[in-house]
Amino acid sequence: MSDIEKFIPKVFISYSWTTPDYESQVVALAERLVEMGVDVVLDKWDLVEGSDVNKYMEQMRADANITKVLMLCDKAYAEKANSRKGGVGTETLIITPEIYGQADPASKDQRYIPIIMERDEKGQACCPIFLSGRSYIDMSTPDLFEKGFEQLLRAIFNKPVFKKPELGKPPAYILSDEEITLGSSSKQRAAMTALQAGKANALGACRDYFDTVVENLERFRVEPEGDGELDDRLMRSIEMLEEPKNELVEFFATLIRYVPAQQAGETLRRFIERLYPFTQWPDDGRHRWVEIAADNYRFFLHELFLSAVAIALKEERFEVVPELVQDFYYVGRLGSNERPMKSYTRYRPYLEGLEVTRNQRLKMNRMSIHADMLKSRADVCPLLSFNHIMQADFFLFIHSCLQGGDMWNGWYPISMLYVGFRHAPFEVFARSQSSAYFDKVKVALEINNKDALVDLCERFTKGELKAPKWGFESFSPGHLAAIEVVATKP
Repeated sequence: MSDIEKFIPKVFISYSWTTPDYESQVVALAERLVEMGVDVVLDKWDLVEGSDVNKYMEQMRADANITKVLMLCDKAYAEKANSRKGGVGTETLIITPEIYGQADPASKDQRYIPIIMERDEKGQACCPIFLSGRSYIDMSTPDLFEKGFEQLLRAIFNKPVFKKPELGKPPAYILSDEEITLGSSSKQRAAMTALQAGKANALGACRDYFDTVVENLERFRVEPEGDGELDDRLMRSIEMLEEPKNELVEFFATLIRYVPAQQAGETLRRFIERLYPFTQWPDDGRHRWVEIAADNYRFFLHELFLSAVAIALKEERFEVVPELVQDFYYVGRLGSNERPMKSYTRYRPYLEGLEVTRNQRLKMNRMSIHADMLKSRADVCPLLSFNHIMQADFFLFIHSCLQGGDMWNGWYPISMLYVGFRHAPFEVFARSQSSAYFDKVKVALEINNKDALVDLCERFTKGELKAPKWGFESFSPGHLAAIEVVATKP
């Protein structure tokens, strides 16, 4: 049983005996609160003929078990409270000193809750003077009553609609002495608004945003020579790139949701290929060539590409994936004998500066610092969990193998280090037991039927193909792809 189920709040309802209809409305409100688990004290139920009204009121004020006093304010209640007449006037004399004597009038733990049941001819809330300036719940019309009732119930149980989130950690770029940002937030918001509204200039706004990202990404470059160890400076740069990554992931999600699949995939592909030159050391004569000095950009590009695929799978926009995994990436400067158009597998980096240099220097003995960072960043990403990242990584591995690759010359699923032996099949494959669902998934895998996937998994089972292995850790592609049940149901 939860804490809220154990908690039984007790409230006292203060109101004016105005008309029989109004009194019936008060009783109906009290009955409804009782049905919702609130212990209600109401004179109609608890005050018998001949009782001392003043003593009854004083007992209600002094009763520590009463957590809230609901003050139902109509015109008659306000007039009687202001003139100190009748039972309401007596209550006012008893309550007013306590209200005015509160140490912190702005405290969230307010015992007295004004509820507006009526407005005057000018539309002003009928509220006594001694309650003026206090926030209230408006239940003065039938439409406002339902909304106000939920607000009241939440106030009674101390469960507000808006709850302050847990305190997070400041972004790395804020903590760093180097205040580095992409300066692209305003353009991101403008482009997202245009996409969501379906404006004609939406894709133009996307290009403006991506242009700003690319132009300012140079700010994060790590020079081979500088203060401190190079791998420490690479780690700081990667940490500072976390906030830009989250900003881009949020934008990717909007683009994939609101733009036709082919157009969304092509837009993402063109942006991602513009980031590839950052993973190669600039050939401008101003920089000394050190291969590992671009590891921060390699990590960033790999994480972004994984995130784009992860979002497409999460959103079930499977038609976007083929646009991301085609052999259409222009990678720019290469050797004279190499093709300038390359496969997405080009984005599977080996981060020697972290996996070897840092791991050995600090004697960390980690299987993969790269995988560790992917997990830690995904664990605090607002839109994608680490399971989404692993699913995308596994999906790309399977896609690459279906196209003739393997873990050496295809896609290397580094995050699968964390999958473990007991991991259930990934969601997109588990759902693929439905033939109709698999018909959509096979578009992303670029196969015609399930036979190709079954044959591939059998090759892993027979040992003809090997899944990556980290120490004693590995995974079964057939199990994670739920191959036994794929397309077995309508």
